[in-house]
Amino acid sequence: MVNHQEILVGGYFMGGPCDSATSKQVVVSPWSGSVVGTAAEATWSHCDSALDGAAKAFEIWRREPAERRAADLLTISTRLELESQSFAELMADEIGKPVALGLVEVQRAAYVYRKAAEFCSRTNWSEVRIEDDERALEYRTMIQREPHGVVLAITPYNWPINLAAHKIAPALAAGNTLVIKGSQQASLTTLRLARLLHECIGIPGVINAVNCEPADAERVVVDPRVNMISFTGSDAVGWRIKQLAYKIPVTLELGGNSFVFIDDSANLDTAISEIVKSGYGYAGQVCISAQNVLIRHHVFEEVCERFTSTVSRLSVQNPRDPEALCGPMISEAAAFKVENLIRETAGTVIAGGTHVGNRFEPTLIKSPDLTDRIVTEEVFGPILNLIKVDSIAQAFEIMNASKYAIHASHYTNYPHEEIVEKMNTPGLIVNGPPSFRLDALPYGGNRESGFGREGVEIAFEEMSKPKVLYVRKDPYF
Repeated sequence: MVNHQEILVGGYFMGGPCDSATSKQVVVSPWSGSVVGTAAEATWSHCDSALDGAAKAFEIWRREPAERRAADLLTISTRLELESQSFAELMADEIGKPVALGLVEVQRAAYVYRKAAEFCSRTNWSEVRIEDDERALEYRTMIQREPHGVVLAITPYNWPINLAAHKIAPALAAGNTLVIKGSQQASLTTLRLARLLHECIGIPGVINAVNCEPADAERVVVDPRVNMISFTGSDAVGWRIKQLAYKIPVTLELGGNSFVFIDDSANLDTAISEIVKSGYGYAGQVCISAQNVLIRHHVFEEVCERFTSTVSRLSVQNPRDPEALCGPMISEAAAFKVENLIRETAGTVIAGGTHVGNRFEPTLIKSPDLTDRIVTEEVFGPILNLIKVDSIAQAFEIMNASKYAIHASHYTNYPHEEIVEKMNTPGLIVNGPPSFRLDALPYGGNRESGFGREGVEIAFEEMSKPKVLYVRKDPYF
């Protein structure tokens, strides 16, 4: 039976398979080209009703005891763990994510919901003692976190479960309600996730999910019922949203062209193995996947040969294969974009470089020019650029000059304190790949890579606002 998913509007599932009044998106596998399923498509009327539903539910959800919200988040976490295999298989079919990577994604998302439950109690009043200010002695002072209201969560195709969790879980913990606008390339996964969330929470309108066209999504962005926006996607769309929604809080998680520096003291076996997994996992369709590998000139030729030997043995695999690393790209158009970047480069292709449809071979480019777009832009494909540098100082200069900045990594045996000082990036991984991330810690970009931070605790802070209460101790004043 073909998978079908409905949109969720104000507690109602709409656009069932027999509903001829609602148009349906046909979802095709990027691996086989076969039909995976169908998804209901929302009109502006649906989006309008979703906003109304979220606004009405907010007045209920924000007043639910913190303990109730925490319990619901834990229930969501448990459900995701129980359904991790089926979600991973759906992602393999719908977006071509290797099933092993999909399992990790769902398990990480379960952790995010579980972790978010810890912060629900911060919406309760807590007393704050200020003993170094004499004026404070006259008052009881208390503080709590309050929700913003309706949060618009715009999620990408490549991590439709965990990157959604980083928006949804802290928003719910703080007492917000949500309208989720998922990528149309991952509509089945997003709408199935919305159903799970709704079933765990039970209050109509707390979770709404629409699968709509960009024009209707833009109308939602500027709607006065939206009180905060959290977006993950392309920099062009993200900065457009920030420009349109300038009066409300906006968090942007955008692109990257992650750099890795291998110096001559590094453990080359570990570095090459981990960088290959980072660069080609899920065909490089991760904003912090390794892209540009800077290598000290002393070991440059050796490292190039070892990369070539390793990468030449890789192939594009069926994402349903438990051993798959590099599956298909999301579309043939995405593959042609990567092909054009390769054609433009001054570098030499030393492995891969070709594609059939959207199956792009894991590719190595040796010595591209630093101004080539394959270096400066986010490739979002299975490409590693190997670049020779003469010194540590030159490597830092190149990395800090990038218009993007999320994560960078450095494989070395030198003391890391000096490295941290010199690197202008929000996240630095020493002796690990740039795609490494712990979901509890702050995560986000500088410059063209974004605005604001995710990570459970800091996202909870971003999705709430402090309220202070002063109660004078002398009732007769």
